[in-house]
Amino acid sequence: MKYGLWDELQDDPDFINALLFGESYYRGISVDQTCIVTGRDRSGNMQIKPSCLGRPDTDDIKNVLHGKFASDAIMVTDSHNAYPGFARDEKIQHEQIEAGKHAKGAFTLGRINGMHSKMSKHYSKDGQRVPATKYLGISLMLFYWLEKNDKLTTAEQVEELFDIVAGNNGLEQITRDDIQNKELDINTKGFPKAV
Repeated sequence: MKYGLWDELQDDPDFINALLFGESYYRGISVDQTCIVTGRDRSGNMQIKPSCLGRPDTDDIKNVLHGKFASDAIMVTDSHNAYPGFARDEKIQHEQIEAGKHAKGAFTLGRINGMHSKMSKHYSKDGQRVPATKYLGISLMLFYWLEKNDKLTTAEQVEELFDIVAGNNGLEQITRDDIQNKELDINTKGFPKAV
């Protein structure tokens, strides 16, 4: 009601069912899904951030990955058409692997596919860990942190996370209001239901 969508929802029972039962309202990749730009290098460094609703374009990729590559880096990607323009703009070598394939000579998507597999396990299909789009960035930060600290015991992870949230590590304390009042920081592509 706050955003003026109540009447629109009342007139669209299919959309309500999709929201309640996790079914996709649209076919294929659409604004019903959030694009998460992911990257991983040979040293294990990761980049993971939500960028937009639906399919990303070159600007969406640029907003997440600009300045993240060394001048002698080689970016290996799938066949999506947003990557070549980004690689040209960043002046980095780009190796694109054809759809349906996982390798092109010495270049492979193995590291990123492994990361996607871990994300799929983290965000199980039962929907219990799937955050709202507004909180997806924060949830992905937690996933990133857990990946980087997977050598710690569970007790050590809990202690470090508590110190982070409580501000005991020299960083500013994170409050509930900070999280609740966080603005949606992705390209919604003008889709009105994404508020």
